[in-house]
Amino acid sequence: MPPKAKRTPRGDLVAPPVFARILPENVGGHVDDGASVYKRLASWSDAAVPSDAKQARVTLVDGHGETHYAFPKRVFGPSASQEELFREVARPLLRTYLDADDPQSAFVFAYGQTGTGKTYTLMGPEESLSEPKHDLRGLFPRIVDEVCATLAARKRNHPERVAAFALSVTAVEFYFCQGFDLLDDHAQVRVEKGELIGARSVEVKTASDTTRVLNAVRDKRTTA
Repeated sequence: MPPKAKRTPRGDLVAPPVFARILPENVGGHVDDGASVYKRLASWSDAAVPSDAKQARVTLVDGHGETHYAFPKRVFGPSASQEELFREVARPLLRTYLDADDPQSAFVFAYGQTGTGKTYTLMGPEESLSEPKHDLRGLFPRIVDEVCATLAARKRNHPERVAAFALSVTAVEFYFCQGFDLLDDHAQVRVEKGELIGARSVEVKTASDTTRVLNAVRDKRTTA
């Protein structure tokens, strides 16, 4: 089968899929202590099927009334599982990244206030870092597992196309406009012309390797 034609680069901006996740019930932050806050979460709706009459949206309320945000493609409620987020958020990107004929770069970005569940979603809770296949592990270890499994299957089934492969990971923290390597004792790194310079790469082959990387990141990352 001839390789697919390369995609023509687009000159316009393309809106990426945006997902919203309501803080999972087991993460904390749900206690209402009576303190006055400017904005509160009023409600959310989840249109898992695009043809649904209702829209996926989040509603916040403040002194001026309600504000509706309908930009998310999907809203995950507090009971949504880590596996569910992986299937719907990360796996479609992985298909693009792992395309055998025309692989594309992929990017997952988590945004939110401190304590809203970004680390829980991306890495998993602390207890999940004690075993490689923990049910609560986050997007990152699941992504690494799927990449390794996919490439191993290709090597086994199509040795003429995949003779060998290696998967490496870097972990860099940007804090106060400076970059620090979380896998090299917080050594400083820099960015030149869009390229990351000086970051250490660690090869991962198994789920246990991934767990060790995540534990190192957890120990070194800055929290406040």
